[in-house]
Amino acid sequence: MAGESFVLQKNAIAAPRNRRVETASGVKLTFPAGLMPSVVSVDRDKGEIIIKDKITLDDFELNISGRVRS
Repeated sequence: MAGESFVLQKNAIAAPRNRRVETASGVKLTFPAGLMPSVVSVDRDKGEIIIKDKITLDDFELNISGRVRS
C-alpha cells in the first residue's frame, strides 16, 4: 500500500454514540454522547460529574469471584 493515496470522506466515519468518563478512583460512566449538559455535566477542571436525571436503578455488584462454592 506504500505510495497509495485516498481522500477521506467527512461522513464516512460515524460520530461516537457514547461518551466514557473514568475517574482516578475507578468510577466508570458511559452515557449517550447526545445528552444535553443539563442532564450530564462533566467539568474536568473541577473534577466533577453531575447527573440530573430520574434514578431507575440503585444497586451494587457483589464480588463473589473469590468465594468457593460447595
